[in-house]
Amino acid sequence: MYKFAVIIVSIACFYRGSCRRVSFNEGNFNVSWSYNRVVDQLNFEVDAKARGWIGFGFTFTPGGMQNYDVVIGGQTEEGKSYFNDFTTLGFGVPQLDMKQSYKLDNLIERNGITSLRYHRPRNTSDTQDIQFNHTTRVWLVWGYNDVDDASNPSMFSMHTQRGHSIGSFHVLSTDYEQPTTQTTTPKGPELETGFTVEYTTDSSQPTSVGHVNITAKAKSSGCKWFPCFVITFAVTILCILGKWCI
Repeated sequence: MYKFAVIIVSIACFYRGSCRRVSFNEGNFNVSWSYNRVVDQLNFEVDAKARGWIGFGFTFTPGGMQNYDVVIGGQTEEGKSYFNDFTTLGFGVPQLDMKQSYKLDNLIERNGITSLRYHRPRNTSDTQDIQFNHTTRVWLVWGYNDVDDASNPSMFSMHTQRGHSIGSFHVLSTDYEQPTTQTTTPKGPELETGFTVEYTTDSSQPTSVGHVNITAKAKSSGCKWFPCFVITFAVTILCILGKWCI
């Protein structure tokens, strides 16, 4: 079952670009993200075992809750969704950003699991947000409240669980290229898949335990859908029948 799940995620990454997944708090808080170079956008998926608010973000300095770039979202008991972009100024309720650069795509609370799907531009032109390029390294920060919501962004209960990664991450994929203004029709993008699974033994220490890296590149003409499908299907069959995938 685990091998099959890895294959499915790898196929999804093939079409969406490279993606990463990190688990915290014994699997109770999970984050995945991908970078779409075509639209210069970061996409996020956050799932937590909580009925209250859940939050995720980035920082250059993980101690003291100073200058965290975070989002907090959830769903009230009445079924109303909320989602906001914050900056932290230290211990206490985060400050709502003047510019809401993160945009919610979907939010679901079901069977005690809250799931956020959202996106942001790589460069938001907002001084309260962290801006990303190919050299940017950040710590991942997370937190949630098991039961209490944060529908009022200026006053809500503190986290019941929180933590941060033990080390810093390159959020962008390694094949990131600085976008430039195009005066002619751009070539099809180079597609590269990669899937890194990182687990944690406690609430703040992710440890890499497995890696699947399947690369397919199409440069000047882009990757046609049928050859890409054939390659992906063949890799899937080999993973199922063989022992080398995971």
